Amino acid sequence: MDSALLGPAASNGAAGVGSAAARSRSFDATADLDRGRDEGGLALQLAFLGMATLGFNRTRVAGLAVSDLLFMACGLVVVIKLLAGDTRDLAAPSARRTSSLVLVGAVLLLTFGTLSSLRSWDPLGSMQVVLRFGWLTLVWFWILRLAARNRSALYRLLSGWRIAILVSAFLAVIGQLGLWSGGLYEGENRQMAFFFHPNELASLLVFGLPLIVFDVPRRPGKEASTLRRVVLTGFVAWAVMATGSMTAFFTAIVGLTVGAIAIPLTRGRYRIRRHTGFVSVGLGTLAVVGLFFASNSELPVFQRFTRFEQGDSGIENSIEARAEWNQAVIDHLDETLFVGVGL
Repeated sequence: MDSALLGPAASNGAAGVGSAAARSRSFDATADLDRGRDEGGLALQLAFLGMATLGFNRTRVAGLAVSDLLFMACGLVVVIKLLAGDTRDLAAPSARRTSSLVLVGAVLLLTFGTLSSLRSWDPLGSMQVVLRFGWLTLVWFWILRLAARNRSALYRLLSGWRIAILVSAFLAVIGQLGLWSGGLYEGENRQMAFFFHPNELASLLVFGLPLIVFDVPRRPGKEASTLRRVVLTGFVAWAVMATGSMTAFFTAIVGLTVGAIAIPLTRGRYRIRRHTGFVSVGLGTLAVVGLFFASNSELPVFQRFTRFEQGDSGIENSIEARAEWNQAVIDHLDETLFVGVGL
């Protein structure tokens, strides 16, 4: 074989080994630099803090939530970096473009939302909802795409979201235990943490529940911890019940059922044969027992179910008001088929 292909001669293949070691050190150094940029980039750090403070919606600065201000600051940093040509900490150009389907859907939603707002019962309030949709679909998604330059950065953003979920759940649980009264909803024994209404807290918890059920994010190559899944899922479910939201309670049950079905489908066949049956039966039994004890406790969601069965006027009025609004929309559907009556 031509010696030029092997490099300079060396005893016992030392040159080949040295070359491989040098390449390995070079790769490790590059990986370290990538990790450093992921951990230290200002845009990513601001986006991470924005995700982690999603639960502090009641804390306002100039009328805006703390998370919104952090995301706006992140967007400003991203724009400055793009104008300056410093895109080392940002996603590749191909990842910055909005999906065509998302863009079309956002434009349709904003167009018809605006037209609908002009005929709504509360035009100003409806337009605020339209603007919020515009901020989320066209600006917020774009900011997160640029900040999440690779999988490591994406996992960091998901970690921030997970922190927001667990912190809000912790506040709801300690409030339910009587250790903190700052998140108690006036007039009812319902927990809202740092939100304006318990249903807002319930939405955050339910939407983020898949992160807890699937133990996401976690280090690449690391197995999901069944114990951590069970403990944290039960903890978040407890917080959902502490909000007193009946809709969120049923949504959580559906989500947990789907998760219980999906988890085995994402695992190898060998592991399914060896462990899935035992684990599924054990977790199913634990869930039923836990639900039984919870239903006989003082958790707000079960109190509200009991009050509803007893004809509580407050709960019945809430349900009837929603039914009236829905019926009003249905009755005028032929008049507002395309633009509706506001958001």
